[in-house]
Amino acid sequence: MKKYLMTGMAALAMCAAFTSCSKDIEQVTQEQINEANAQKILMDYENAFIKAFGQPAANQHWGFGASATRSITRGECGDCIKKDFNDFPKATEPAAITDKERKYVKWWFETYPGLSEKGLDIQDFYLQHVWGEANKNYNVIKKEDGSTEVNSATMDYLVVGDGTNYTHILDFNSNSGGTWGIVYMKNSSALSFGFHSTWGDDRLYHNFKLAHIVGDYEGEHIDGWYVGLAMYGQKWDNGTKELNVDKKTYADDWILKVVPGESIPSGDGRIIAEDLNLTEDVNGTVHKGDFDFNDVVFDYTYTSTGVDITLRAAGGTLPLRLDGNDNYEVHKLFGVGPRDMVNTGIKSVPPVSFSITGNFDSSKNGNDIKIEVNKGTEANPNWVELKAEQGRAPGKVRVDIDYNWCAERQDIDDKYSASHDRFSEYVRGQWAWNTWYNQAD
Repeated sequence: MKKYLMTGMAALAMCAAFTSCSKDIEQVTQEQINEANAQKILMDYENAFIKAFGQPAANQHWGFGASATRSITRGECGDCIKKDFNDFPKATEPAAITDKERKYVKWWFETYPGLSEKGLDIQDFYLQHVWGEANKNYNVIKKEDGSTEVNSATMDYLVVGDGTNYTHILDFNSNSGGTWGIVYMKNSSALSFGFHSTWGDDRLYHNFKLAHIVGDYEGEHIDGWYVGLAMYGQKWDNGTKELNVDKKTYADDWILKVVPGESIPSGDGRIIAEDLNLTEDVNGTVHKGDFDFNDVVFDYTYTSTGVDITLRAAGGTLPLRLDGNDNYEVHKLFGVGPRDMVNTGIKSVPPVSFSITGNFDSSKNGNDIKIEVNKGTEANPNWVELKAEQGRAPGKVRVDIDYNWCAERQDIDDKYSASHDRFSEYVRGQWAWNTWYNQAD
């Protein structure tokens, strides 16, 4: 049988259980007992981790000391591939826009005003023409005196990009979207859209609205991501004149559908964690399959008001929460039972995204997002924090968002090695935080 050194708190808790202890010793609280139990759980976990993977390097920061910025190479924001090109991906080409879809989406943008600051963070996607009209009449209002006239104008020179680099969609016009009404963007970005107006100066305008539109119209179900562009133009003519400024927030002048091709997730990082639940055989040997680091898997992005979270998996069978808040218990958020294992090969459900408001520090690289597991009961919980302290056995590890997490009870060394134990090597400091799982044998 294994023997453990008893912490002072644990000894105190046991002493309180016997009437022979001094009456001068104050009654030990449940909080102190929970702390003693937590210390023993963490000590057992650390001993087991070192047995399985070796002593962590003294400078091992588990990914939380690395840069928070993920670098994605997009070159000059991608290639515009036309349908008659050989490399156009016909196998995944979306269905053509129907007349009912076109009519419903046009009505939606005409009804709901408002513009967007950003689009979709995806690399590869189709753009489909939904609706547009060339040589449309617009009000032109003189800023200085409010006088009004009417002029016709057309959107042309459609661009798409990441806000800095843009690709011009050649031969894609507001009337028809070109010959085929569809293009495929490879290694690009759908974060921002822009156009040139035939009325006004030569600048590009970025008045667009991204919307996920879902509805039913005349027996047809519509469900997709759409971008509407709001016509605008400005020029000096004995004063500042603005075209369509009175309807500038109605992005109904040129409407596109954005259909993801091979999408990529976005975020500052991905965190994988263990719920400290270990299994030993009669000889005291730890099952390495316990170290699958999939008891919770989530992506995070720091924001001006806190942090955005996307839950990817919950392979643990114990209650596990974020930010010390029962409302962020991961099984509840997935809408499953408290012992259900989600997206680890047992049960599949869609990812869940939500925001946590608070004072978070992006320099912590996700380490300030508190993760806790309940090692007590529902009636008497004992929430133990999963930490990642430098040079100590981690309860959580930060990886990049391209990391493919383990299946249930899959040893993390087995998943990422054929002839080498990559995770063990990483533990000992041989690989970077975001490269150990991408190394060839």
